[in-house]
Formats: sequence, C-alpha cells, structure tokens
Amino acid sequence: MITPLPLMILMLAILLVVPLGIHISFRAELLTANQRIRHITWRLWICCSLPAAIATSSMLLFYPANKEDLAYRAASWIGGVSWFVFTLWMFVLGGASLWHFITTLFKNKITQQRVPWERLPVAGGWLFIAVGGLWFTSLIVGKSPWDYDLRFTMLTALHFHFAGFALPVLTGQLIHFSQENKLAVTKVLLITCPILLVSIPFVGIGIAGSPIIEIVASISLLTCCILMAVCQIYCAGFIKSHGGWLLSISATALIASSIMAIIYAMGEYTGNQSLSIPIMIMSHGALNSLGFSLLGLVGWTICQKKSK
Repeated sequence: MITPLPLMILMLAILLVVPLGIHISFRAELLTANQRIRHITWRLWICCSLPAAIATSSMLLFYPANKEDLAYRAASWIGGVSWFVFTLWMFVLGGASLWHFITTLFKNKITQQRVPWERLPVAGGWLFIAVGGLWFTSLIVGKSPWDYDLRFTMLTALHFHFAGFALPVLTGQLIHFSQENKLAVTKVLLITCPILLVSIPFVGIGIAGSPIIEIVASISLLTCCILMAVCQIYCAGFIKSHGGWLLSISATALIASSIMAIIYAMGEYTGNQSLSIPIMIMSHGALNSLGFSLLGLVGWTICQKKSK
C-alpha cells in the first residue's frame, strides 16, 4: 500500500532538497564544475523536475485506481525516466569530482597542496543520487527490481535522496566551514566522512538481503549521523545569523531520527519490533526530510549569502 506522506516527501526532495543541495555544492565550490556545466545542470533540473513532480502527483492522486490508463502510464514513464536522466547527469559530475579529488590526493604527496576533503562526501552524494533516481523511476512506473514490494522500492528511493544525497552534501559543507574557520571538530568530521559514505549503500544492501549487514551498516551510519549532528551544533555556535539557529534545529532533528532508527534496526534484528514502518515514515521520515535535510540546506544557504 502506497501512502501519501512518502510520496509528498519524495516530491519535496525533487523540488527543494536536490536543488538546494546543488546550489550549496556549486556556491561553496564543493564540486568540480565550471560555469558552463553549472548552467547545463540547472537547465536540466528545470526540464526534468517538472515531469517528475507531475508523475509523483499523478501517483498521489490516481494510484492504483487509474494505473492502467494511457495518460497515467505516459505521465509516469516520462516523469520517471526524466528524473533518472537528470540523476545520471549528476552521477557523471560526481564521478568527475571524485576523480579530481583522488588525483589531488596523490599529487599532495609530491606538491604538498591542500587536499579538498570537503569534496569527497559531496562527490559521493552526487553519485548516490543516481541510485535514488533509479528506484524512483521503478516506483513511479510500478516496475520494482527483482519483484520487490513497492513499499520497499519507495523507502529505498527516499533513502538515497536524503541519506544518500542531502546528508553527504551537508557533511561536505560542514567540513568546508570547519576547515575555513580552523575549528576543533575538523578531525572528527574527516574520520567520520569515509565511514559515512561506506555505510550509506550497505544499509540498502542489507535491507535487500542480509539482516546482519543491515544492522551493522545502520548502526555505523547512525553513529556517524549523531557525531555529524553534534559537530553541526558546535559549528552553528559560530554563526551569527538565523542560519545558525536553523542548523542547530536541523542537527537536533537528525539526532532524534537517528535514535529512532537505531531502535528500529535493533527491533528488526531481535524480532521484537516496537516501531512499525508507518510510524517510522511519519516520525523518522518527517524528521529527516523536513527537520534535518530541508532546514540544514536552508540554514547553509542563508549562511553562504551572509558571507558573500
């Protein structure tokens, strides 16, 4: 059964979270991309987000009663494929940025130039979003990979749009800010970042096939989230604007949602589940999307404008 809330959260990702993440990535130079690439990216987003939003709205309003209608199926395929094409473009840019980071890392041993560590998580986020785009397309057209339940497909699409994209971008921005201001939390973030990036895909792999991988990856990811949230609260104390307050609220929401996710993961492993999936979507999903991701991205956007 597809409920309205997760579809609305997915639309939030398409229309607000992803463009805000792109804006932060470009404005703070967290991604290797010239001006021409940036213009192409924004034009592609405009062209692809509208049909994706229409397809999501159609599913919200007409599924499953009209799922066999030609107009519904056309809107679904056009919207789903459009968004997947855009996320593939982001995947290519993320891969190019990751390659640039790796070459810089090796050159650093010879030239001693600064390694742009903030670009590593952002490149990872731009890679992961393509996985979210693939599962979004599968959800919208009603063709789940390997005959998975549509609810599982929906949750995987959500995971890679928020934990897979928004979280790494916010982590990269946090590393950038802490390095720029020479704050004590920089080393903690640099250690946390690779573990975070490895944990994100393994959570999805574990959900698909192995409860043990799921519990280990979930606890690893959620521990990194809590550490990142504490670092964000610490950094927010140095920001003298409304953006600092939004970042503090965002981090608090991440801590709350992470604790809930740990309880859920332990319940899955022990078989004594105290939090159902509908409750997790209502609470954990809303805290992650509206609380952590949206407020965090808006907070950093305000801070970037103040610093210009």
